[in-house]
Amino acid sequence: MFARDDLIREAQSLDPLPASSAQLARILTREDWSLDEVAKTAALDQALTGRLLRAANSAASGSQHQITSVGNAVMRLGPSVVMSLALGQGIQSQMKDEEVLWRHSVGTALATEVMRKVGLNPPPGTFIAALVHDVGKLVIRRKLKRSGITLTCSNPDQPWQDESDQLGIDHAELGGNIARTWELPEGIPEAVDHHHCSHLLEDGPIKRMAQFVAAADAITHALDREEPFWNPMITTHLGIKPDDQEKIRVATGKVLAQVMELYT
Repeated sequence: MFARDDLIREAQSLDPLPASSAQLARILTREDWSLDEVAKTAALDQALTGRLLRAANSAASGSQHQITSVGNAVMRLGPSVVMSLALGQGIQSQMKDEEVLWRHSVGTALATEVMRKVGLNPPPGTFIAALVHDVGKLVIRRKLKRSGITLTCSNPDQPWQDESDQLGIDHAELGGNIARTWELPEGIPEAVDHHHCSHLLEDGPIKRMAQFVAAADAITHALDREEPFWNPMITTHLGIKPDDQEKIRVATGKVLAQVMELYT
């Protein structure tokens, strides 16, 4: 069995994010960001500019006229989709062999945006924390596959506990290490670290962020369920009623289907 330090070193060796992605992350976690600032930053990255224009003119975006400027693309798509395309391209390249994990990561991020749109108030940076919350799983899966090791599962509802018991570290802590290596804004690595154990954090924005990520994670895991969704911990932590949780789940599924088309 490999050691905890081996996994941390592997997590820190992942390719860095593009500079434009890290800069956009810093901008969009501020309270006073502007569309103009986002557009100017995105325009400095030719590859990102191309992705934004393609996305803004795609059938999934519902555009009825040709969009030719980054500023108009940002206005058409909205900051969450721009952030998803910016950060997502780097993360998606890491997850090229993990399509299910990638879809779940995007869905979790979008769920936090759906929660914002229905009147909840995730702290700045929650969308980004949700997008990267499971990236530690990528490192664990790669390492296990190369080593020919399979983890035993004692509790399907809490697989991260098996990771911790058998590897000395779980995917959440590894994800926090990766977020720090990628120089994501302050608070995001801590929220990723604790998205399965927010009770260990002091009350404040980081704990709130971790709770929103946990809620979005649970909602996204339930996207393909046929029965209505309700998680009592989401009600306890965020005060979201069962009927509203189901509405968020349905809305997230619709938005996810649209956004995933932008990556194909």
